Amino acid sequence: MPGCVRNGIDEVSANKIFDEMAEFAKYAFNKSHAAAYAVVSYRTAYIKAYHPEALLAATLNSFLGNLDKVPMYIDECRNLQIEILKPDINKSKTRFTIEDRQNKVWTRKYKECRNCSSR
Repeated sequence: MPGCVRNGIDEVSANKIFDEMAEFAKYAFNKSHAAAYAVVSYRTAYIKAYHPEALLAATLNSFLGNLDKVPMYIDECRNLQIEILKPDINKSKTRFTIEDRQNKVWTRKYKECRNCSSR
């Protein structure tokens, strides 16, 4: 409180202002995070409803190194009737991709090829 006193604010008022700011911070922090999560949830739900292949292909790609998560999202593809195609030497890429929005997701070509840039 020394800075407040130096600037002409009495210590009692400074403590009251600080206490009010601290109380508001508890509420404002939670509310702002809740609002941000609501926006993310809304957008994710929209994408899942209208572009499920794109969402799940991106999600599968984000978990390429996590063998615990990939099967869970492949099951989600099956639940949404999105076909997971087997690797095809002519059509598959190094990551999960979508085939012409026809409820099909290509698996990647090779497990060892995750970091290839030419394929």
